[in-house]
Amino acid sequence: MRSRGMGYVFQPKYRDQRTLERKTAETWWISYSIHGKRHRENAHSTKEGDATKLLKLRLGQAAIGVPVGPQVERTTLDDILKMVEVDYAANGRKSLARVKHAAAHLKEFFDACAKARVITSDRISAYQADRLEQREACHRELRIGGVETGVQARGSRGKSRGTSRDPDAARRECTQGLL
Repeated sequence: MRSRGMGYVFQPKYRDQRTLERKTAETWWISYSIHGKRHRENAHSTKEGDATKLLKLRLGQAAIGVPVGPQVERTTLDDILKMVEVDYAANGRKSLARVKHAAAHLKEFFDACAKARVITSDRISAYQADRLEQREACHRELRIGGVETGVQARGSRGKSRGTSRDPDAARRECTQGLL
């Protein structure tokens, strides 16, 4: 006898449309309740043991406070970024434009359709390293282009000696949106 409230695994029954014969599905499903809400989820396996392991995993996640359910599994990076942008807009934050700019870089690196669950700490570290590398490349380009020498040639009053180009504007242009 199974414990009350622990959920269960099952194979759904259906009626074949051509023969009207009652059949059992090949794949196993799990059913469990979290905070009074029933969740049913396909285990994507033809083995009962795999479905039982998934059920135990979901119940364990719920016990430690991790959000569970099929909706959590479907959440993408784009969904999360939209939630952040809506929150910033609703609260009237001045940095909304900066968030949108940073979101473009995140979407470029991770792909907007990437599932949120696959964005792990090691992938975030790789993203940070990539952005730092881009920043260093930008600074190298500035040095090669003579902008750094233009910055060093500035007088004490902030006026440029020997360069007609504004070096600070070039630096801002290049580093805008990095990290």
